[in-house]
Amino acid sequence: MLASEKSTLIESLKSGVVEVTFTKISTGEVRVMPCTVNPDILLDEGISSEIKDQNPDSEHLVVYALDKKAWRSFISSTVTGWKKV
Repeated sequence: MLASEKSTLIESLKSGVVEVTFTKISTGEVRVMPCTVNPDILLDEGISSEIKDQNPDSEHLVVYALDKKAWRSFISSTVTGWKKV
């Protein structure tokens, strides 16, 4: 994933919910994860902490997985697609 694509993904995560499809490193399983870092959505989920900034040069992205109700991370090079929902 190019840095510009990653920046767009990060901005989309900040503004709302994004469905990210990626391959899990540990199992090779394809995972489709609805996630966000939007502070308003996090508050609605009862989460008071938030991610202030993510570096587009970093391989790892940290997000709140809405389906698991937990913080998760993924490696950007494993992403096969994403869309705003």
